[in-house]
Amino acid sequence: MFEAGGIYEFSYLWKRQAEDGEESGRKGRPVCLAVTSGKNPTALFLFPITSQKPLPGREAIAIPEIECGRANLDGPSWLVIDELNYTTTDNLVDFVGVSPRGVFSTAFLATIAQRIKGLRTRGRLAIIKRT
Repeated sequence: MFEAGGIYEFSYLWKRQAEDGEESGRKGRPVCLAVTSGKNPTALFLFPITSQKPLPGREAIAIPEIECGRANLDGPSWLVIDELNYTTTDNLVDFVGVSPRGVFSTAFLATIAQRIKGLRTRGRLAIIKRT
C-alpha cells in the first residue's frame, strides 16, 4: 500500500504547532514517505512538501521540475527535511487518501535519504509522533 518515495495527502502537524499543544494538522498537504523501516514494517516517516520557500536556518531540498512532474506537484516546491511526522499503518486517520498522487525517482529518493541521515546523525531531525 505505502511505498518509499510516494507522495501522499496528509494532515501534517508542524513542530511549532505540536509545541503549541495542537494535536493534528490544520490542512491536508502533500508529504513524502521518504523512508521505511525494516525493523517495523508498519512505521511511516512523512516529510512535508511546501510551495513556500523555507525560512533561513531550515533544512529543505528544492524539488527539481522533473520530480514535481512525477509527484504531480506544482512548482516550485520544497521538501522540508529537518522535521517529520511519524505514524503507523494502523493509524491512518490523518491521511486524506492512501493512494499516492505520485512518486519521486529512486535517484532523487537516494539524495533525500542521504541528507536525512546527515541531519539525524547531527541531532537536527525533529520527530513529531502522531500515534
